[in-house]
Amino acid sequence: MALTRTVSRRGFDFLPVLREIWRALPAAGDGAPGWILEQDGAALMRSELDPEAVTLLGAFDSFLLAHATKEHLVDARYYKRVYRPQGWISPVVLRGGAIIGVWFPEPAGKATTIAVELFGRATPAIRRAIEREAEQLSTFLGTTCSPRFR
Repeated sequence: MALTRTVSRRGFDFLPVLREIWRALPAAGDGAPGWILEQDGAALMRSELDPEAVTLLGAFDSFLLAHATKEHLVDARYYKRVYRPQGWISPVVLRGGAIIGVWFPEPAGKATTIAVELFGRATPAIRRAIEREAEQLSTFLGTTCSPRFR
């Protein structure tokens, strides 16, 4: 069945109705248009991104997918370390919403080494934050996870 002009116009005519049902507000993130539920608008306006927060994201994490551009995530010099050939997306170290390195699990018996390759200097604060993330990963996996910085 083909989508005719009349049918598609009817679909677009329904959008204001959906907006009223969902009570959505127009919003923009990184210059891209979008929508947010009205009830979440005030909380979003009050929220702040912690620029020091460090997180280990796994390979193919949804945070790394579906961006038209990725300059806001990773410096162009390191793009191919994260977004690799054949659609492979590396596990990354995220700090304050930006990718600062990659990591790879290296299982050995009942323990796993987290091989961390940072794109810049590993400050003591970043190292401690990655060690805390490895502890959380240990709890999740039920095995000992220890970071090793390359």
